[in-house]
This record gives sequence, structure tokens and C-alpha cells, in this order.
Amino acid sequence: NNTERVRIHSDGVMSAVNGVALGVGTANTASNVLDDYEEGTWTPVLKDGSTTITQNGSAYAYYKKVGRIVNCTFQARRGDSASLTGTLVVHGIPFTVNIPNSSSMIGSAWFDNSSGDFNALVGTNDNDTSCFFRDCNAPDDYITSNDWVNGRYIYCSFTYQTD
Repeated sequence: NNTERVRIHSDGVMSAVNGVALGVGTANTASNVLDDYEEGTWTPVLKDGSTTITQNGSAYAYYKKVGRIVNCTFQARRGDSASLTGTLVVHGIPFTVNIPNSSSMIGSAWFDNSSGDFNALVGTNDNDTSCFFRDCNAPDDYITSNDWVNGRYIYCSFTYQTD
């Protein structure tokens, strides 16, 4: 069979069609095969219910996906002073969440507010492409849109599993 399975490019980068087995010696066990790596940018859309919250400038949002694990970071600056009292939700995370327990805390966020900075837990639900925030000091309380002050930043990082 003359099918090319591995190539070493002129710049020294190796490409393998079916992945690379790591830490298994000469054995090829599926659980040790790294068969997916991707990195890029994504566009977080912050909403209060169906209302999109205006951002001041572009959000910086990056992700890395290794196998089924996705790590995302973003920072966004609020660009309006609308009075919105619903739960603050980030839409558009890069891959659909696959969390067997249906809901999990997956990261943390720091809200840079003029009236006092605070931290939040980042949560998500299975089979979703959005995440929400919970107050670190009162974990049963969701962060609302009014908790994010106009002109101030959110800095956020979270990790989750996908298909």
C-alpha cells in the first residue's frame, strides 16, 4: 500500500494522518493517541436574556483544543450603561460542551469594577455553547448584567470537555 501516513515537511514539522501515540512505546493504544490539536480566536457575545450587551472595542478571545479538552480565555470591556438585571451569559464558546454531569463549574473570571473588583466562577451546561457566572462569595447567586459596570473589563479563563 503506497498511502502516505506520515510526512516530515521541509521546515521540520511532522504530519501524521491518524494521530501520534504518546507514552506507549511500540504499542498503539487508542487512549494514548493524540489525534486533534487546534488553536484560534473566537467571538464572545455577552447577553442579558435576548439583549446583546455592547462591548467597547473588540474582545480578545483565544482557545486551544487538545484532543477533547478546550481551554478558552477572553477579556471584554462593557460599552453601554443600560440597566439590565438578568443573568450575564457568554454565548459563542468555540465547541459544544460535553459534560456528563449536565452542569459544572469550569473556570474563573475577574470583574474589574469601579465600585469594587470581584471574582466569579464560570459555569456551563452539557450540550451548550454558552457559559454563565456565579458569585464566589455567594455561589448560589448568578452574576447579573448590572454587576458588570460600563467601561470596565471582565478577564476570564475556563476549560471544558467537548466531543
